[in-house]
Amino acid sequence: MEGGIVLYNGLNEKIVSEDTFQEHLEYTMGTYNTNLVQITHAAKFEYLTDAAATPRDLQMDFMRMYGDWLFVAPTTRMAREFANAGNPTYLYNFDHVTSFFDHPWIGGAAHAEENYYLWPSDVTDMMTDEERLLGLLMRRMWSNFAKTGNPNSQELPVTWPRYDQHSRQYLTLSTSMGPGSVQAHLRSKQVFFWNYLVSALARVCCACAGPVSVGAGMSASMWTAAGILTGWTLAAGVGMVL
Repeated sequence: MEGGIVLYNGLNEKIVSEDTFQEHLEYTMGTYNTNLVQITHAAKFEYLTDAAATPRDLQMDFMRMYGDWLFVAPTTRMAREFANAGNPTYLYNFDHVTSFFDHPWIGGAAHAEENYYLWPSDVTDMMTDEERLLGLLMRRMWSNFAKTGNPNSQELPVTWPRYDQHSRQYLTLSTSMGPGSVQAHLRSKQVFFWNYLVSALARVCCACAGPVSVGAGMSASMWTAAGILTGWTLAAGVGMVL
């Protein structure tokens, strides 16, 4: 999980309640100069699954939020822009927890964990045979792309589809790669939330009517924000998401 990077500075350990979840949302998203309160309330509503959850559950919610905000949504937006400009674009999701890494608190692969597979080093000897094979396949894909602009070749177990605005397909990298590893719309609801809803909230002028509790819904004091929130709910409900 990309959001596991928050563990490096000890931030995650400070999230032990709904209030501290909100405090760290505001601290983390301080880069938004407009509608910070509105944006953090929207993020809390989207990611906080249970206000009475255990600290561990709250921390997992925060890591998911942090990873989507800082990595998944921007990467997907960049892939879309590159593809729309006519550039050969390939999107991937690394989804393998390395056998000798002990980070169960992250709930998945750590940020930049794929680099151990792309750049052989001393840790390569600690990998399983399946992991070394994954590294070999990944290096072959990266080399193919560097040489030809296309990562595919006949000896690979799967065809990595080119990313485009319509299919939005990506490849999940794991030790069990095959045709089923090709998927579409990476975390689409969350990507829509950050790339469209939050971007819109950052541009409109409105004030929050008050604190938002989990399950209570969103409130906004001006029709502009209310319209954005309503539009996001409808779009997410019918699948019109990135």
